[in-house]
Amino acid sequence: MRTLRIALLATVATAAISSASLAADLILDPPVSEPIIDNSFSWDGAYIGGLLSVQDVPGTFGAGVVVGANATADAFLFGGEIEASLLSNGTWSAQVDGRAGVLVSDSLAIYGFLGIGQHSTNGTYVPLGVGAEVALADNLSFKAEYQFNNDLTSSAQDANVFKAGLNWHF
Repeated sequence: MRTLRIALLATVATAAISSASLAADLILDPPVSEPIIDNSFSWDGAYIGGLLSVQDVPGTFGAGVVVGANATADAFLFGGEIEASLLSNGTWSAQVDGRAGVLVSDSLAIYGFLGIGQHSTNGTYVPLGVGAEVALADNLSFKAEYQFNNDLTSSAQDANVFKAGLNWHF
């Protein structure tokens, strides 16, 4: 009987000590971290847009479309565009240009561009210009440009062109 009491006492003591040690091992869920949301505009990738223009030689205004692509490296922007416009005097122009610039902020780029173009009546020209583009929404930007068209057939056909438009970035 004495052995039974000692066994019972040992069992009760073991249970008391075991429950205290189990209580110390609480299982906690890991802390939940807030998600990181990146609201910066991405200049990388392709885009398509529309533009309005006005030029002095010949004195016309126009509307056109543009397709382009950009790539960024740190704060530098590189890209190219293909553009076609119909002018108010019934003529057309088309040009291809490359551009390089800097990202002033996540939503503002300033750039210069140089290319080659063709006008339906004046012939070939070299567009040289500067522009700025600002992000308006997640995939939408507004741009404004000044361009000097150096006509390769006659300096009398050189033109100053001002453009403004919207680009949809993919």
